[in-house]
Amino acid sequence: MCIRDREWSEAKEEIKETINQSDNTAVVTSRVVVDKVIRNSSTAEAVLAMKKIDPDFDIIDMEEEVTHIFEKVHNAYLSNDTETLSKLCSSDALGFHKALLRVRIEKVDKL
Repeated sequence: MCIRDREWSEAKEEIKETINQSDNTAVVTSRVVVDKVIRNSSTAEAVLAMKKIDPDFDIIDMEEEVTHIFEKVHNAYLSNDTETLSKLCSSDALGFHKALLRVRIEKVDKL
């Protein structure tokens, strides 16, 4: 984790703690409303299911991790880097990417 990511994570945790510990009427009311809205969505159901399995699960952390992985796979694909793709992808996903790379390379060769 780079310094910027660590600083962001620390700031995010401080904000969460401040909000969760606040006695301010507006903050408490907002928390209640947000909790009720979130509880009624399919995303909330999925997050609650994940929290039952892993009490420390954080959807924001997951989004950051998924974004990081996607960027690595995408960059490897754009660079025709099958070695990196083989490290990051399952065999099915790797086969899919290799097929796409073959098609892309064939198109370039025809130009």
